[in-house]
Amino acid sequence: MRRHPFALLGLLLLVGAAPLASAGWTASWSFALDDGYITTTPQTDGTNIFLRSSGFWVDEARPEVVALNGQGEVQWRVDNPNATQHDMSPLLHIKRTSGDCGNSGPSLLVGWSDGRLERLDPSNGTSLWSITTEVDVWGITGSIAKDGDHVVVSTRTGLLRVCVATGEVNFSASTGLGWRNGPTVTEEGFWQGDEAGRLWHVDRNGSATVRANFSGYLRHPPVVAGDHLLLHVQHAANSTLMAFNRTSNSTAFIASSGPSPALPLRVSGGALFGDSNHLTSVRCEATCWLEDRMNATTNGAMKRDRSGALWFPINTPEGGWTSVDVSSNLTFGTQSTLLTSVDTYGTAAPLFIGERMYLGNDAGVLLAHEVYYADPPPFVYDPAAAVGGAILAGVMVGLAVLVRRTSTLWGWRGLSAVALVLALMMLPDAVREWNAEAPVVQGPVTAWNETWPQAWRDGHVLIVEFEDRTLMEGGYAGPTTVEALTRQGAGDMGLSFEIQDTVLGPYLTAFDGQEGYGWEYFVNGERVPLSIADAELNEPSIVHWRLASAR
Repeated sequence: MRRHPFALLGLLLLVGAAPLASAGWTASWSFALDDGYITTTPQTDGTNIFLRSSGFWVDEARPEVVALNGQGEVQWRVDNPNATQHDMSPLLHIKRTSGDCGNSGPSLLVGWSDGRLERLDPSNGTSLWSITTEVDVWGITGSIAKDGDHVVVSTRTGLLRVCVATGEVNFSASTGLGWRNGPTVTEEGFWQGDEAGRLWHVDRNGSATVRANFSGYLRHPPVVAGDHLLLHVQHAANSTLMAFNRTSNSTAFIASSGPSPALPLRVSGGALFGDSNHLTSVRCEATCWLEDRMNATTNGAMKRDRSGALWFPINTPEGGWTSVDVSSNLTFGTQSTLLTSVDTYGTAAPLFIGERMYLGNDAGVLLAHEVYYADPPPFVYDPAAAVGGAILAGVMVGLAVLVRRTSTLWGWRGLSAVALVLALMMLPDAVREWNAEAPVVQGPVTAWNETWPQAWRDGHVLIVEFEDRTLMEGGYAGPTTVEALTRQGAGDMGLSFEIQDTVLGPYLTAFDGQEGYGWEYFVNGERVPLSIADAELNEPSIVHWRLASAR
């Protein structure tokens, strides 16, 4: 009978060596536009997928916005017979807003090349309001930014702040001639570049001033990194990465790079940049510096998936999509390429919804992919594992004999060392079981607030509490874990976040680059000692994130 524990130990060693199933992507369906390209990243409300067409229009063809369900079936479509060219303003979906200018339900904001800014009902495409802006050959081409209960949009010649609920213009500021130069929202106001390389600041009263002047074109929203703004300045044959210090009004050169910059992606501690030659990471603290660089070709949008890997389209005739692992300190790891049957030029980043991915390209094709888990390879008997188990079993038997017959002291020391090795091997499973059974610790009460929109009552509410501000969104019915709710809600709030994988599961380490002493979360007022992937939300819940205090 005493041999049974050792036989079990050998079995565990063999099972631990068994291969696991691997995950990949498989195409499920495709949808093709009648005319035009898909040059901007598709958007979603969790149910429908929204995409817009871009291109050079001839005959009766016109740009449009199309809504598809999860099976690729058209739910509605809206075109613009008055559009000119270059309809490249990314769509913006907003779940709801509430504030001094009024409350709004779900909205899909569209900027058109004829200068029209329009709010559509995402459920049926009905126009809820539209306003006109300045046109100089074309109108709105840049991204639209959410600012509380307002949106901020770069017009062809300036900046506009508009109430989402009513379409009322809060202010209109004149800046420089712009092209794809979306705004960046900060507490003190708004930042925007122009075609003359000037960096503009517009305060919340609508007063515009030039804060810096670069030699080139600024064709993306400036990226906030602490006290700095990061900028990818485009030139005729190359580009430069620059930093602007908002406190000292000083500029600093970071690096030269390739032509045709992509849209930078803000990440915790800095930003990721792409162009025709390189993928580059930049980090900022007191200063900003180039952290890592690899050869790559991308000229559009970039996005990170659930695991934190960076995805971007390859803008060449052969096309395809690249994914790159990015560490917490913004160094690049494993690179892989996904090729499909419809590859060509592309500038739209993938859309990720749960275990689905949607890829759009310049052929006007949207291709849906689903995660699949490949069967593990056949188990191959490994003699080394069996020998190792036998040796370990023999050592333990020998130590047991030593304890019984000779040196009790050295026998127990040996057994303690073996026990420590086994405990370390079993630590992840033991901690996971402990987490499942451990009681929650009472934290500050987070209860329903009667001032919140009633539409939130039937869904989850997410609260992110910084030292100087608190953000919240609600009404989420889809997420079933704290991780899923945090990812979706933070995206709606415009917050970047950093999630680190550990042996205990994924843990959130930063919102908008703020780490402090760490972040802790509460579900309905109780602190839950589980990883965010293991914390389930089985009924409408209030998830409250806050910075942990020093202990």
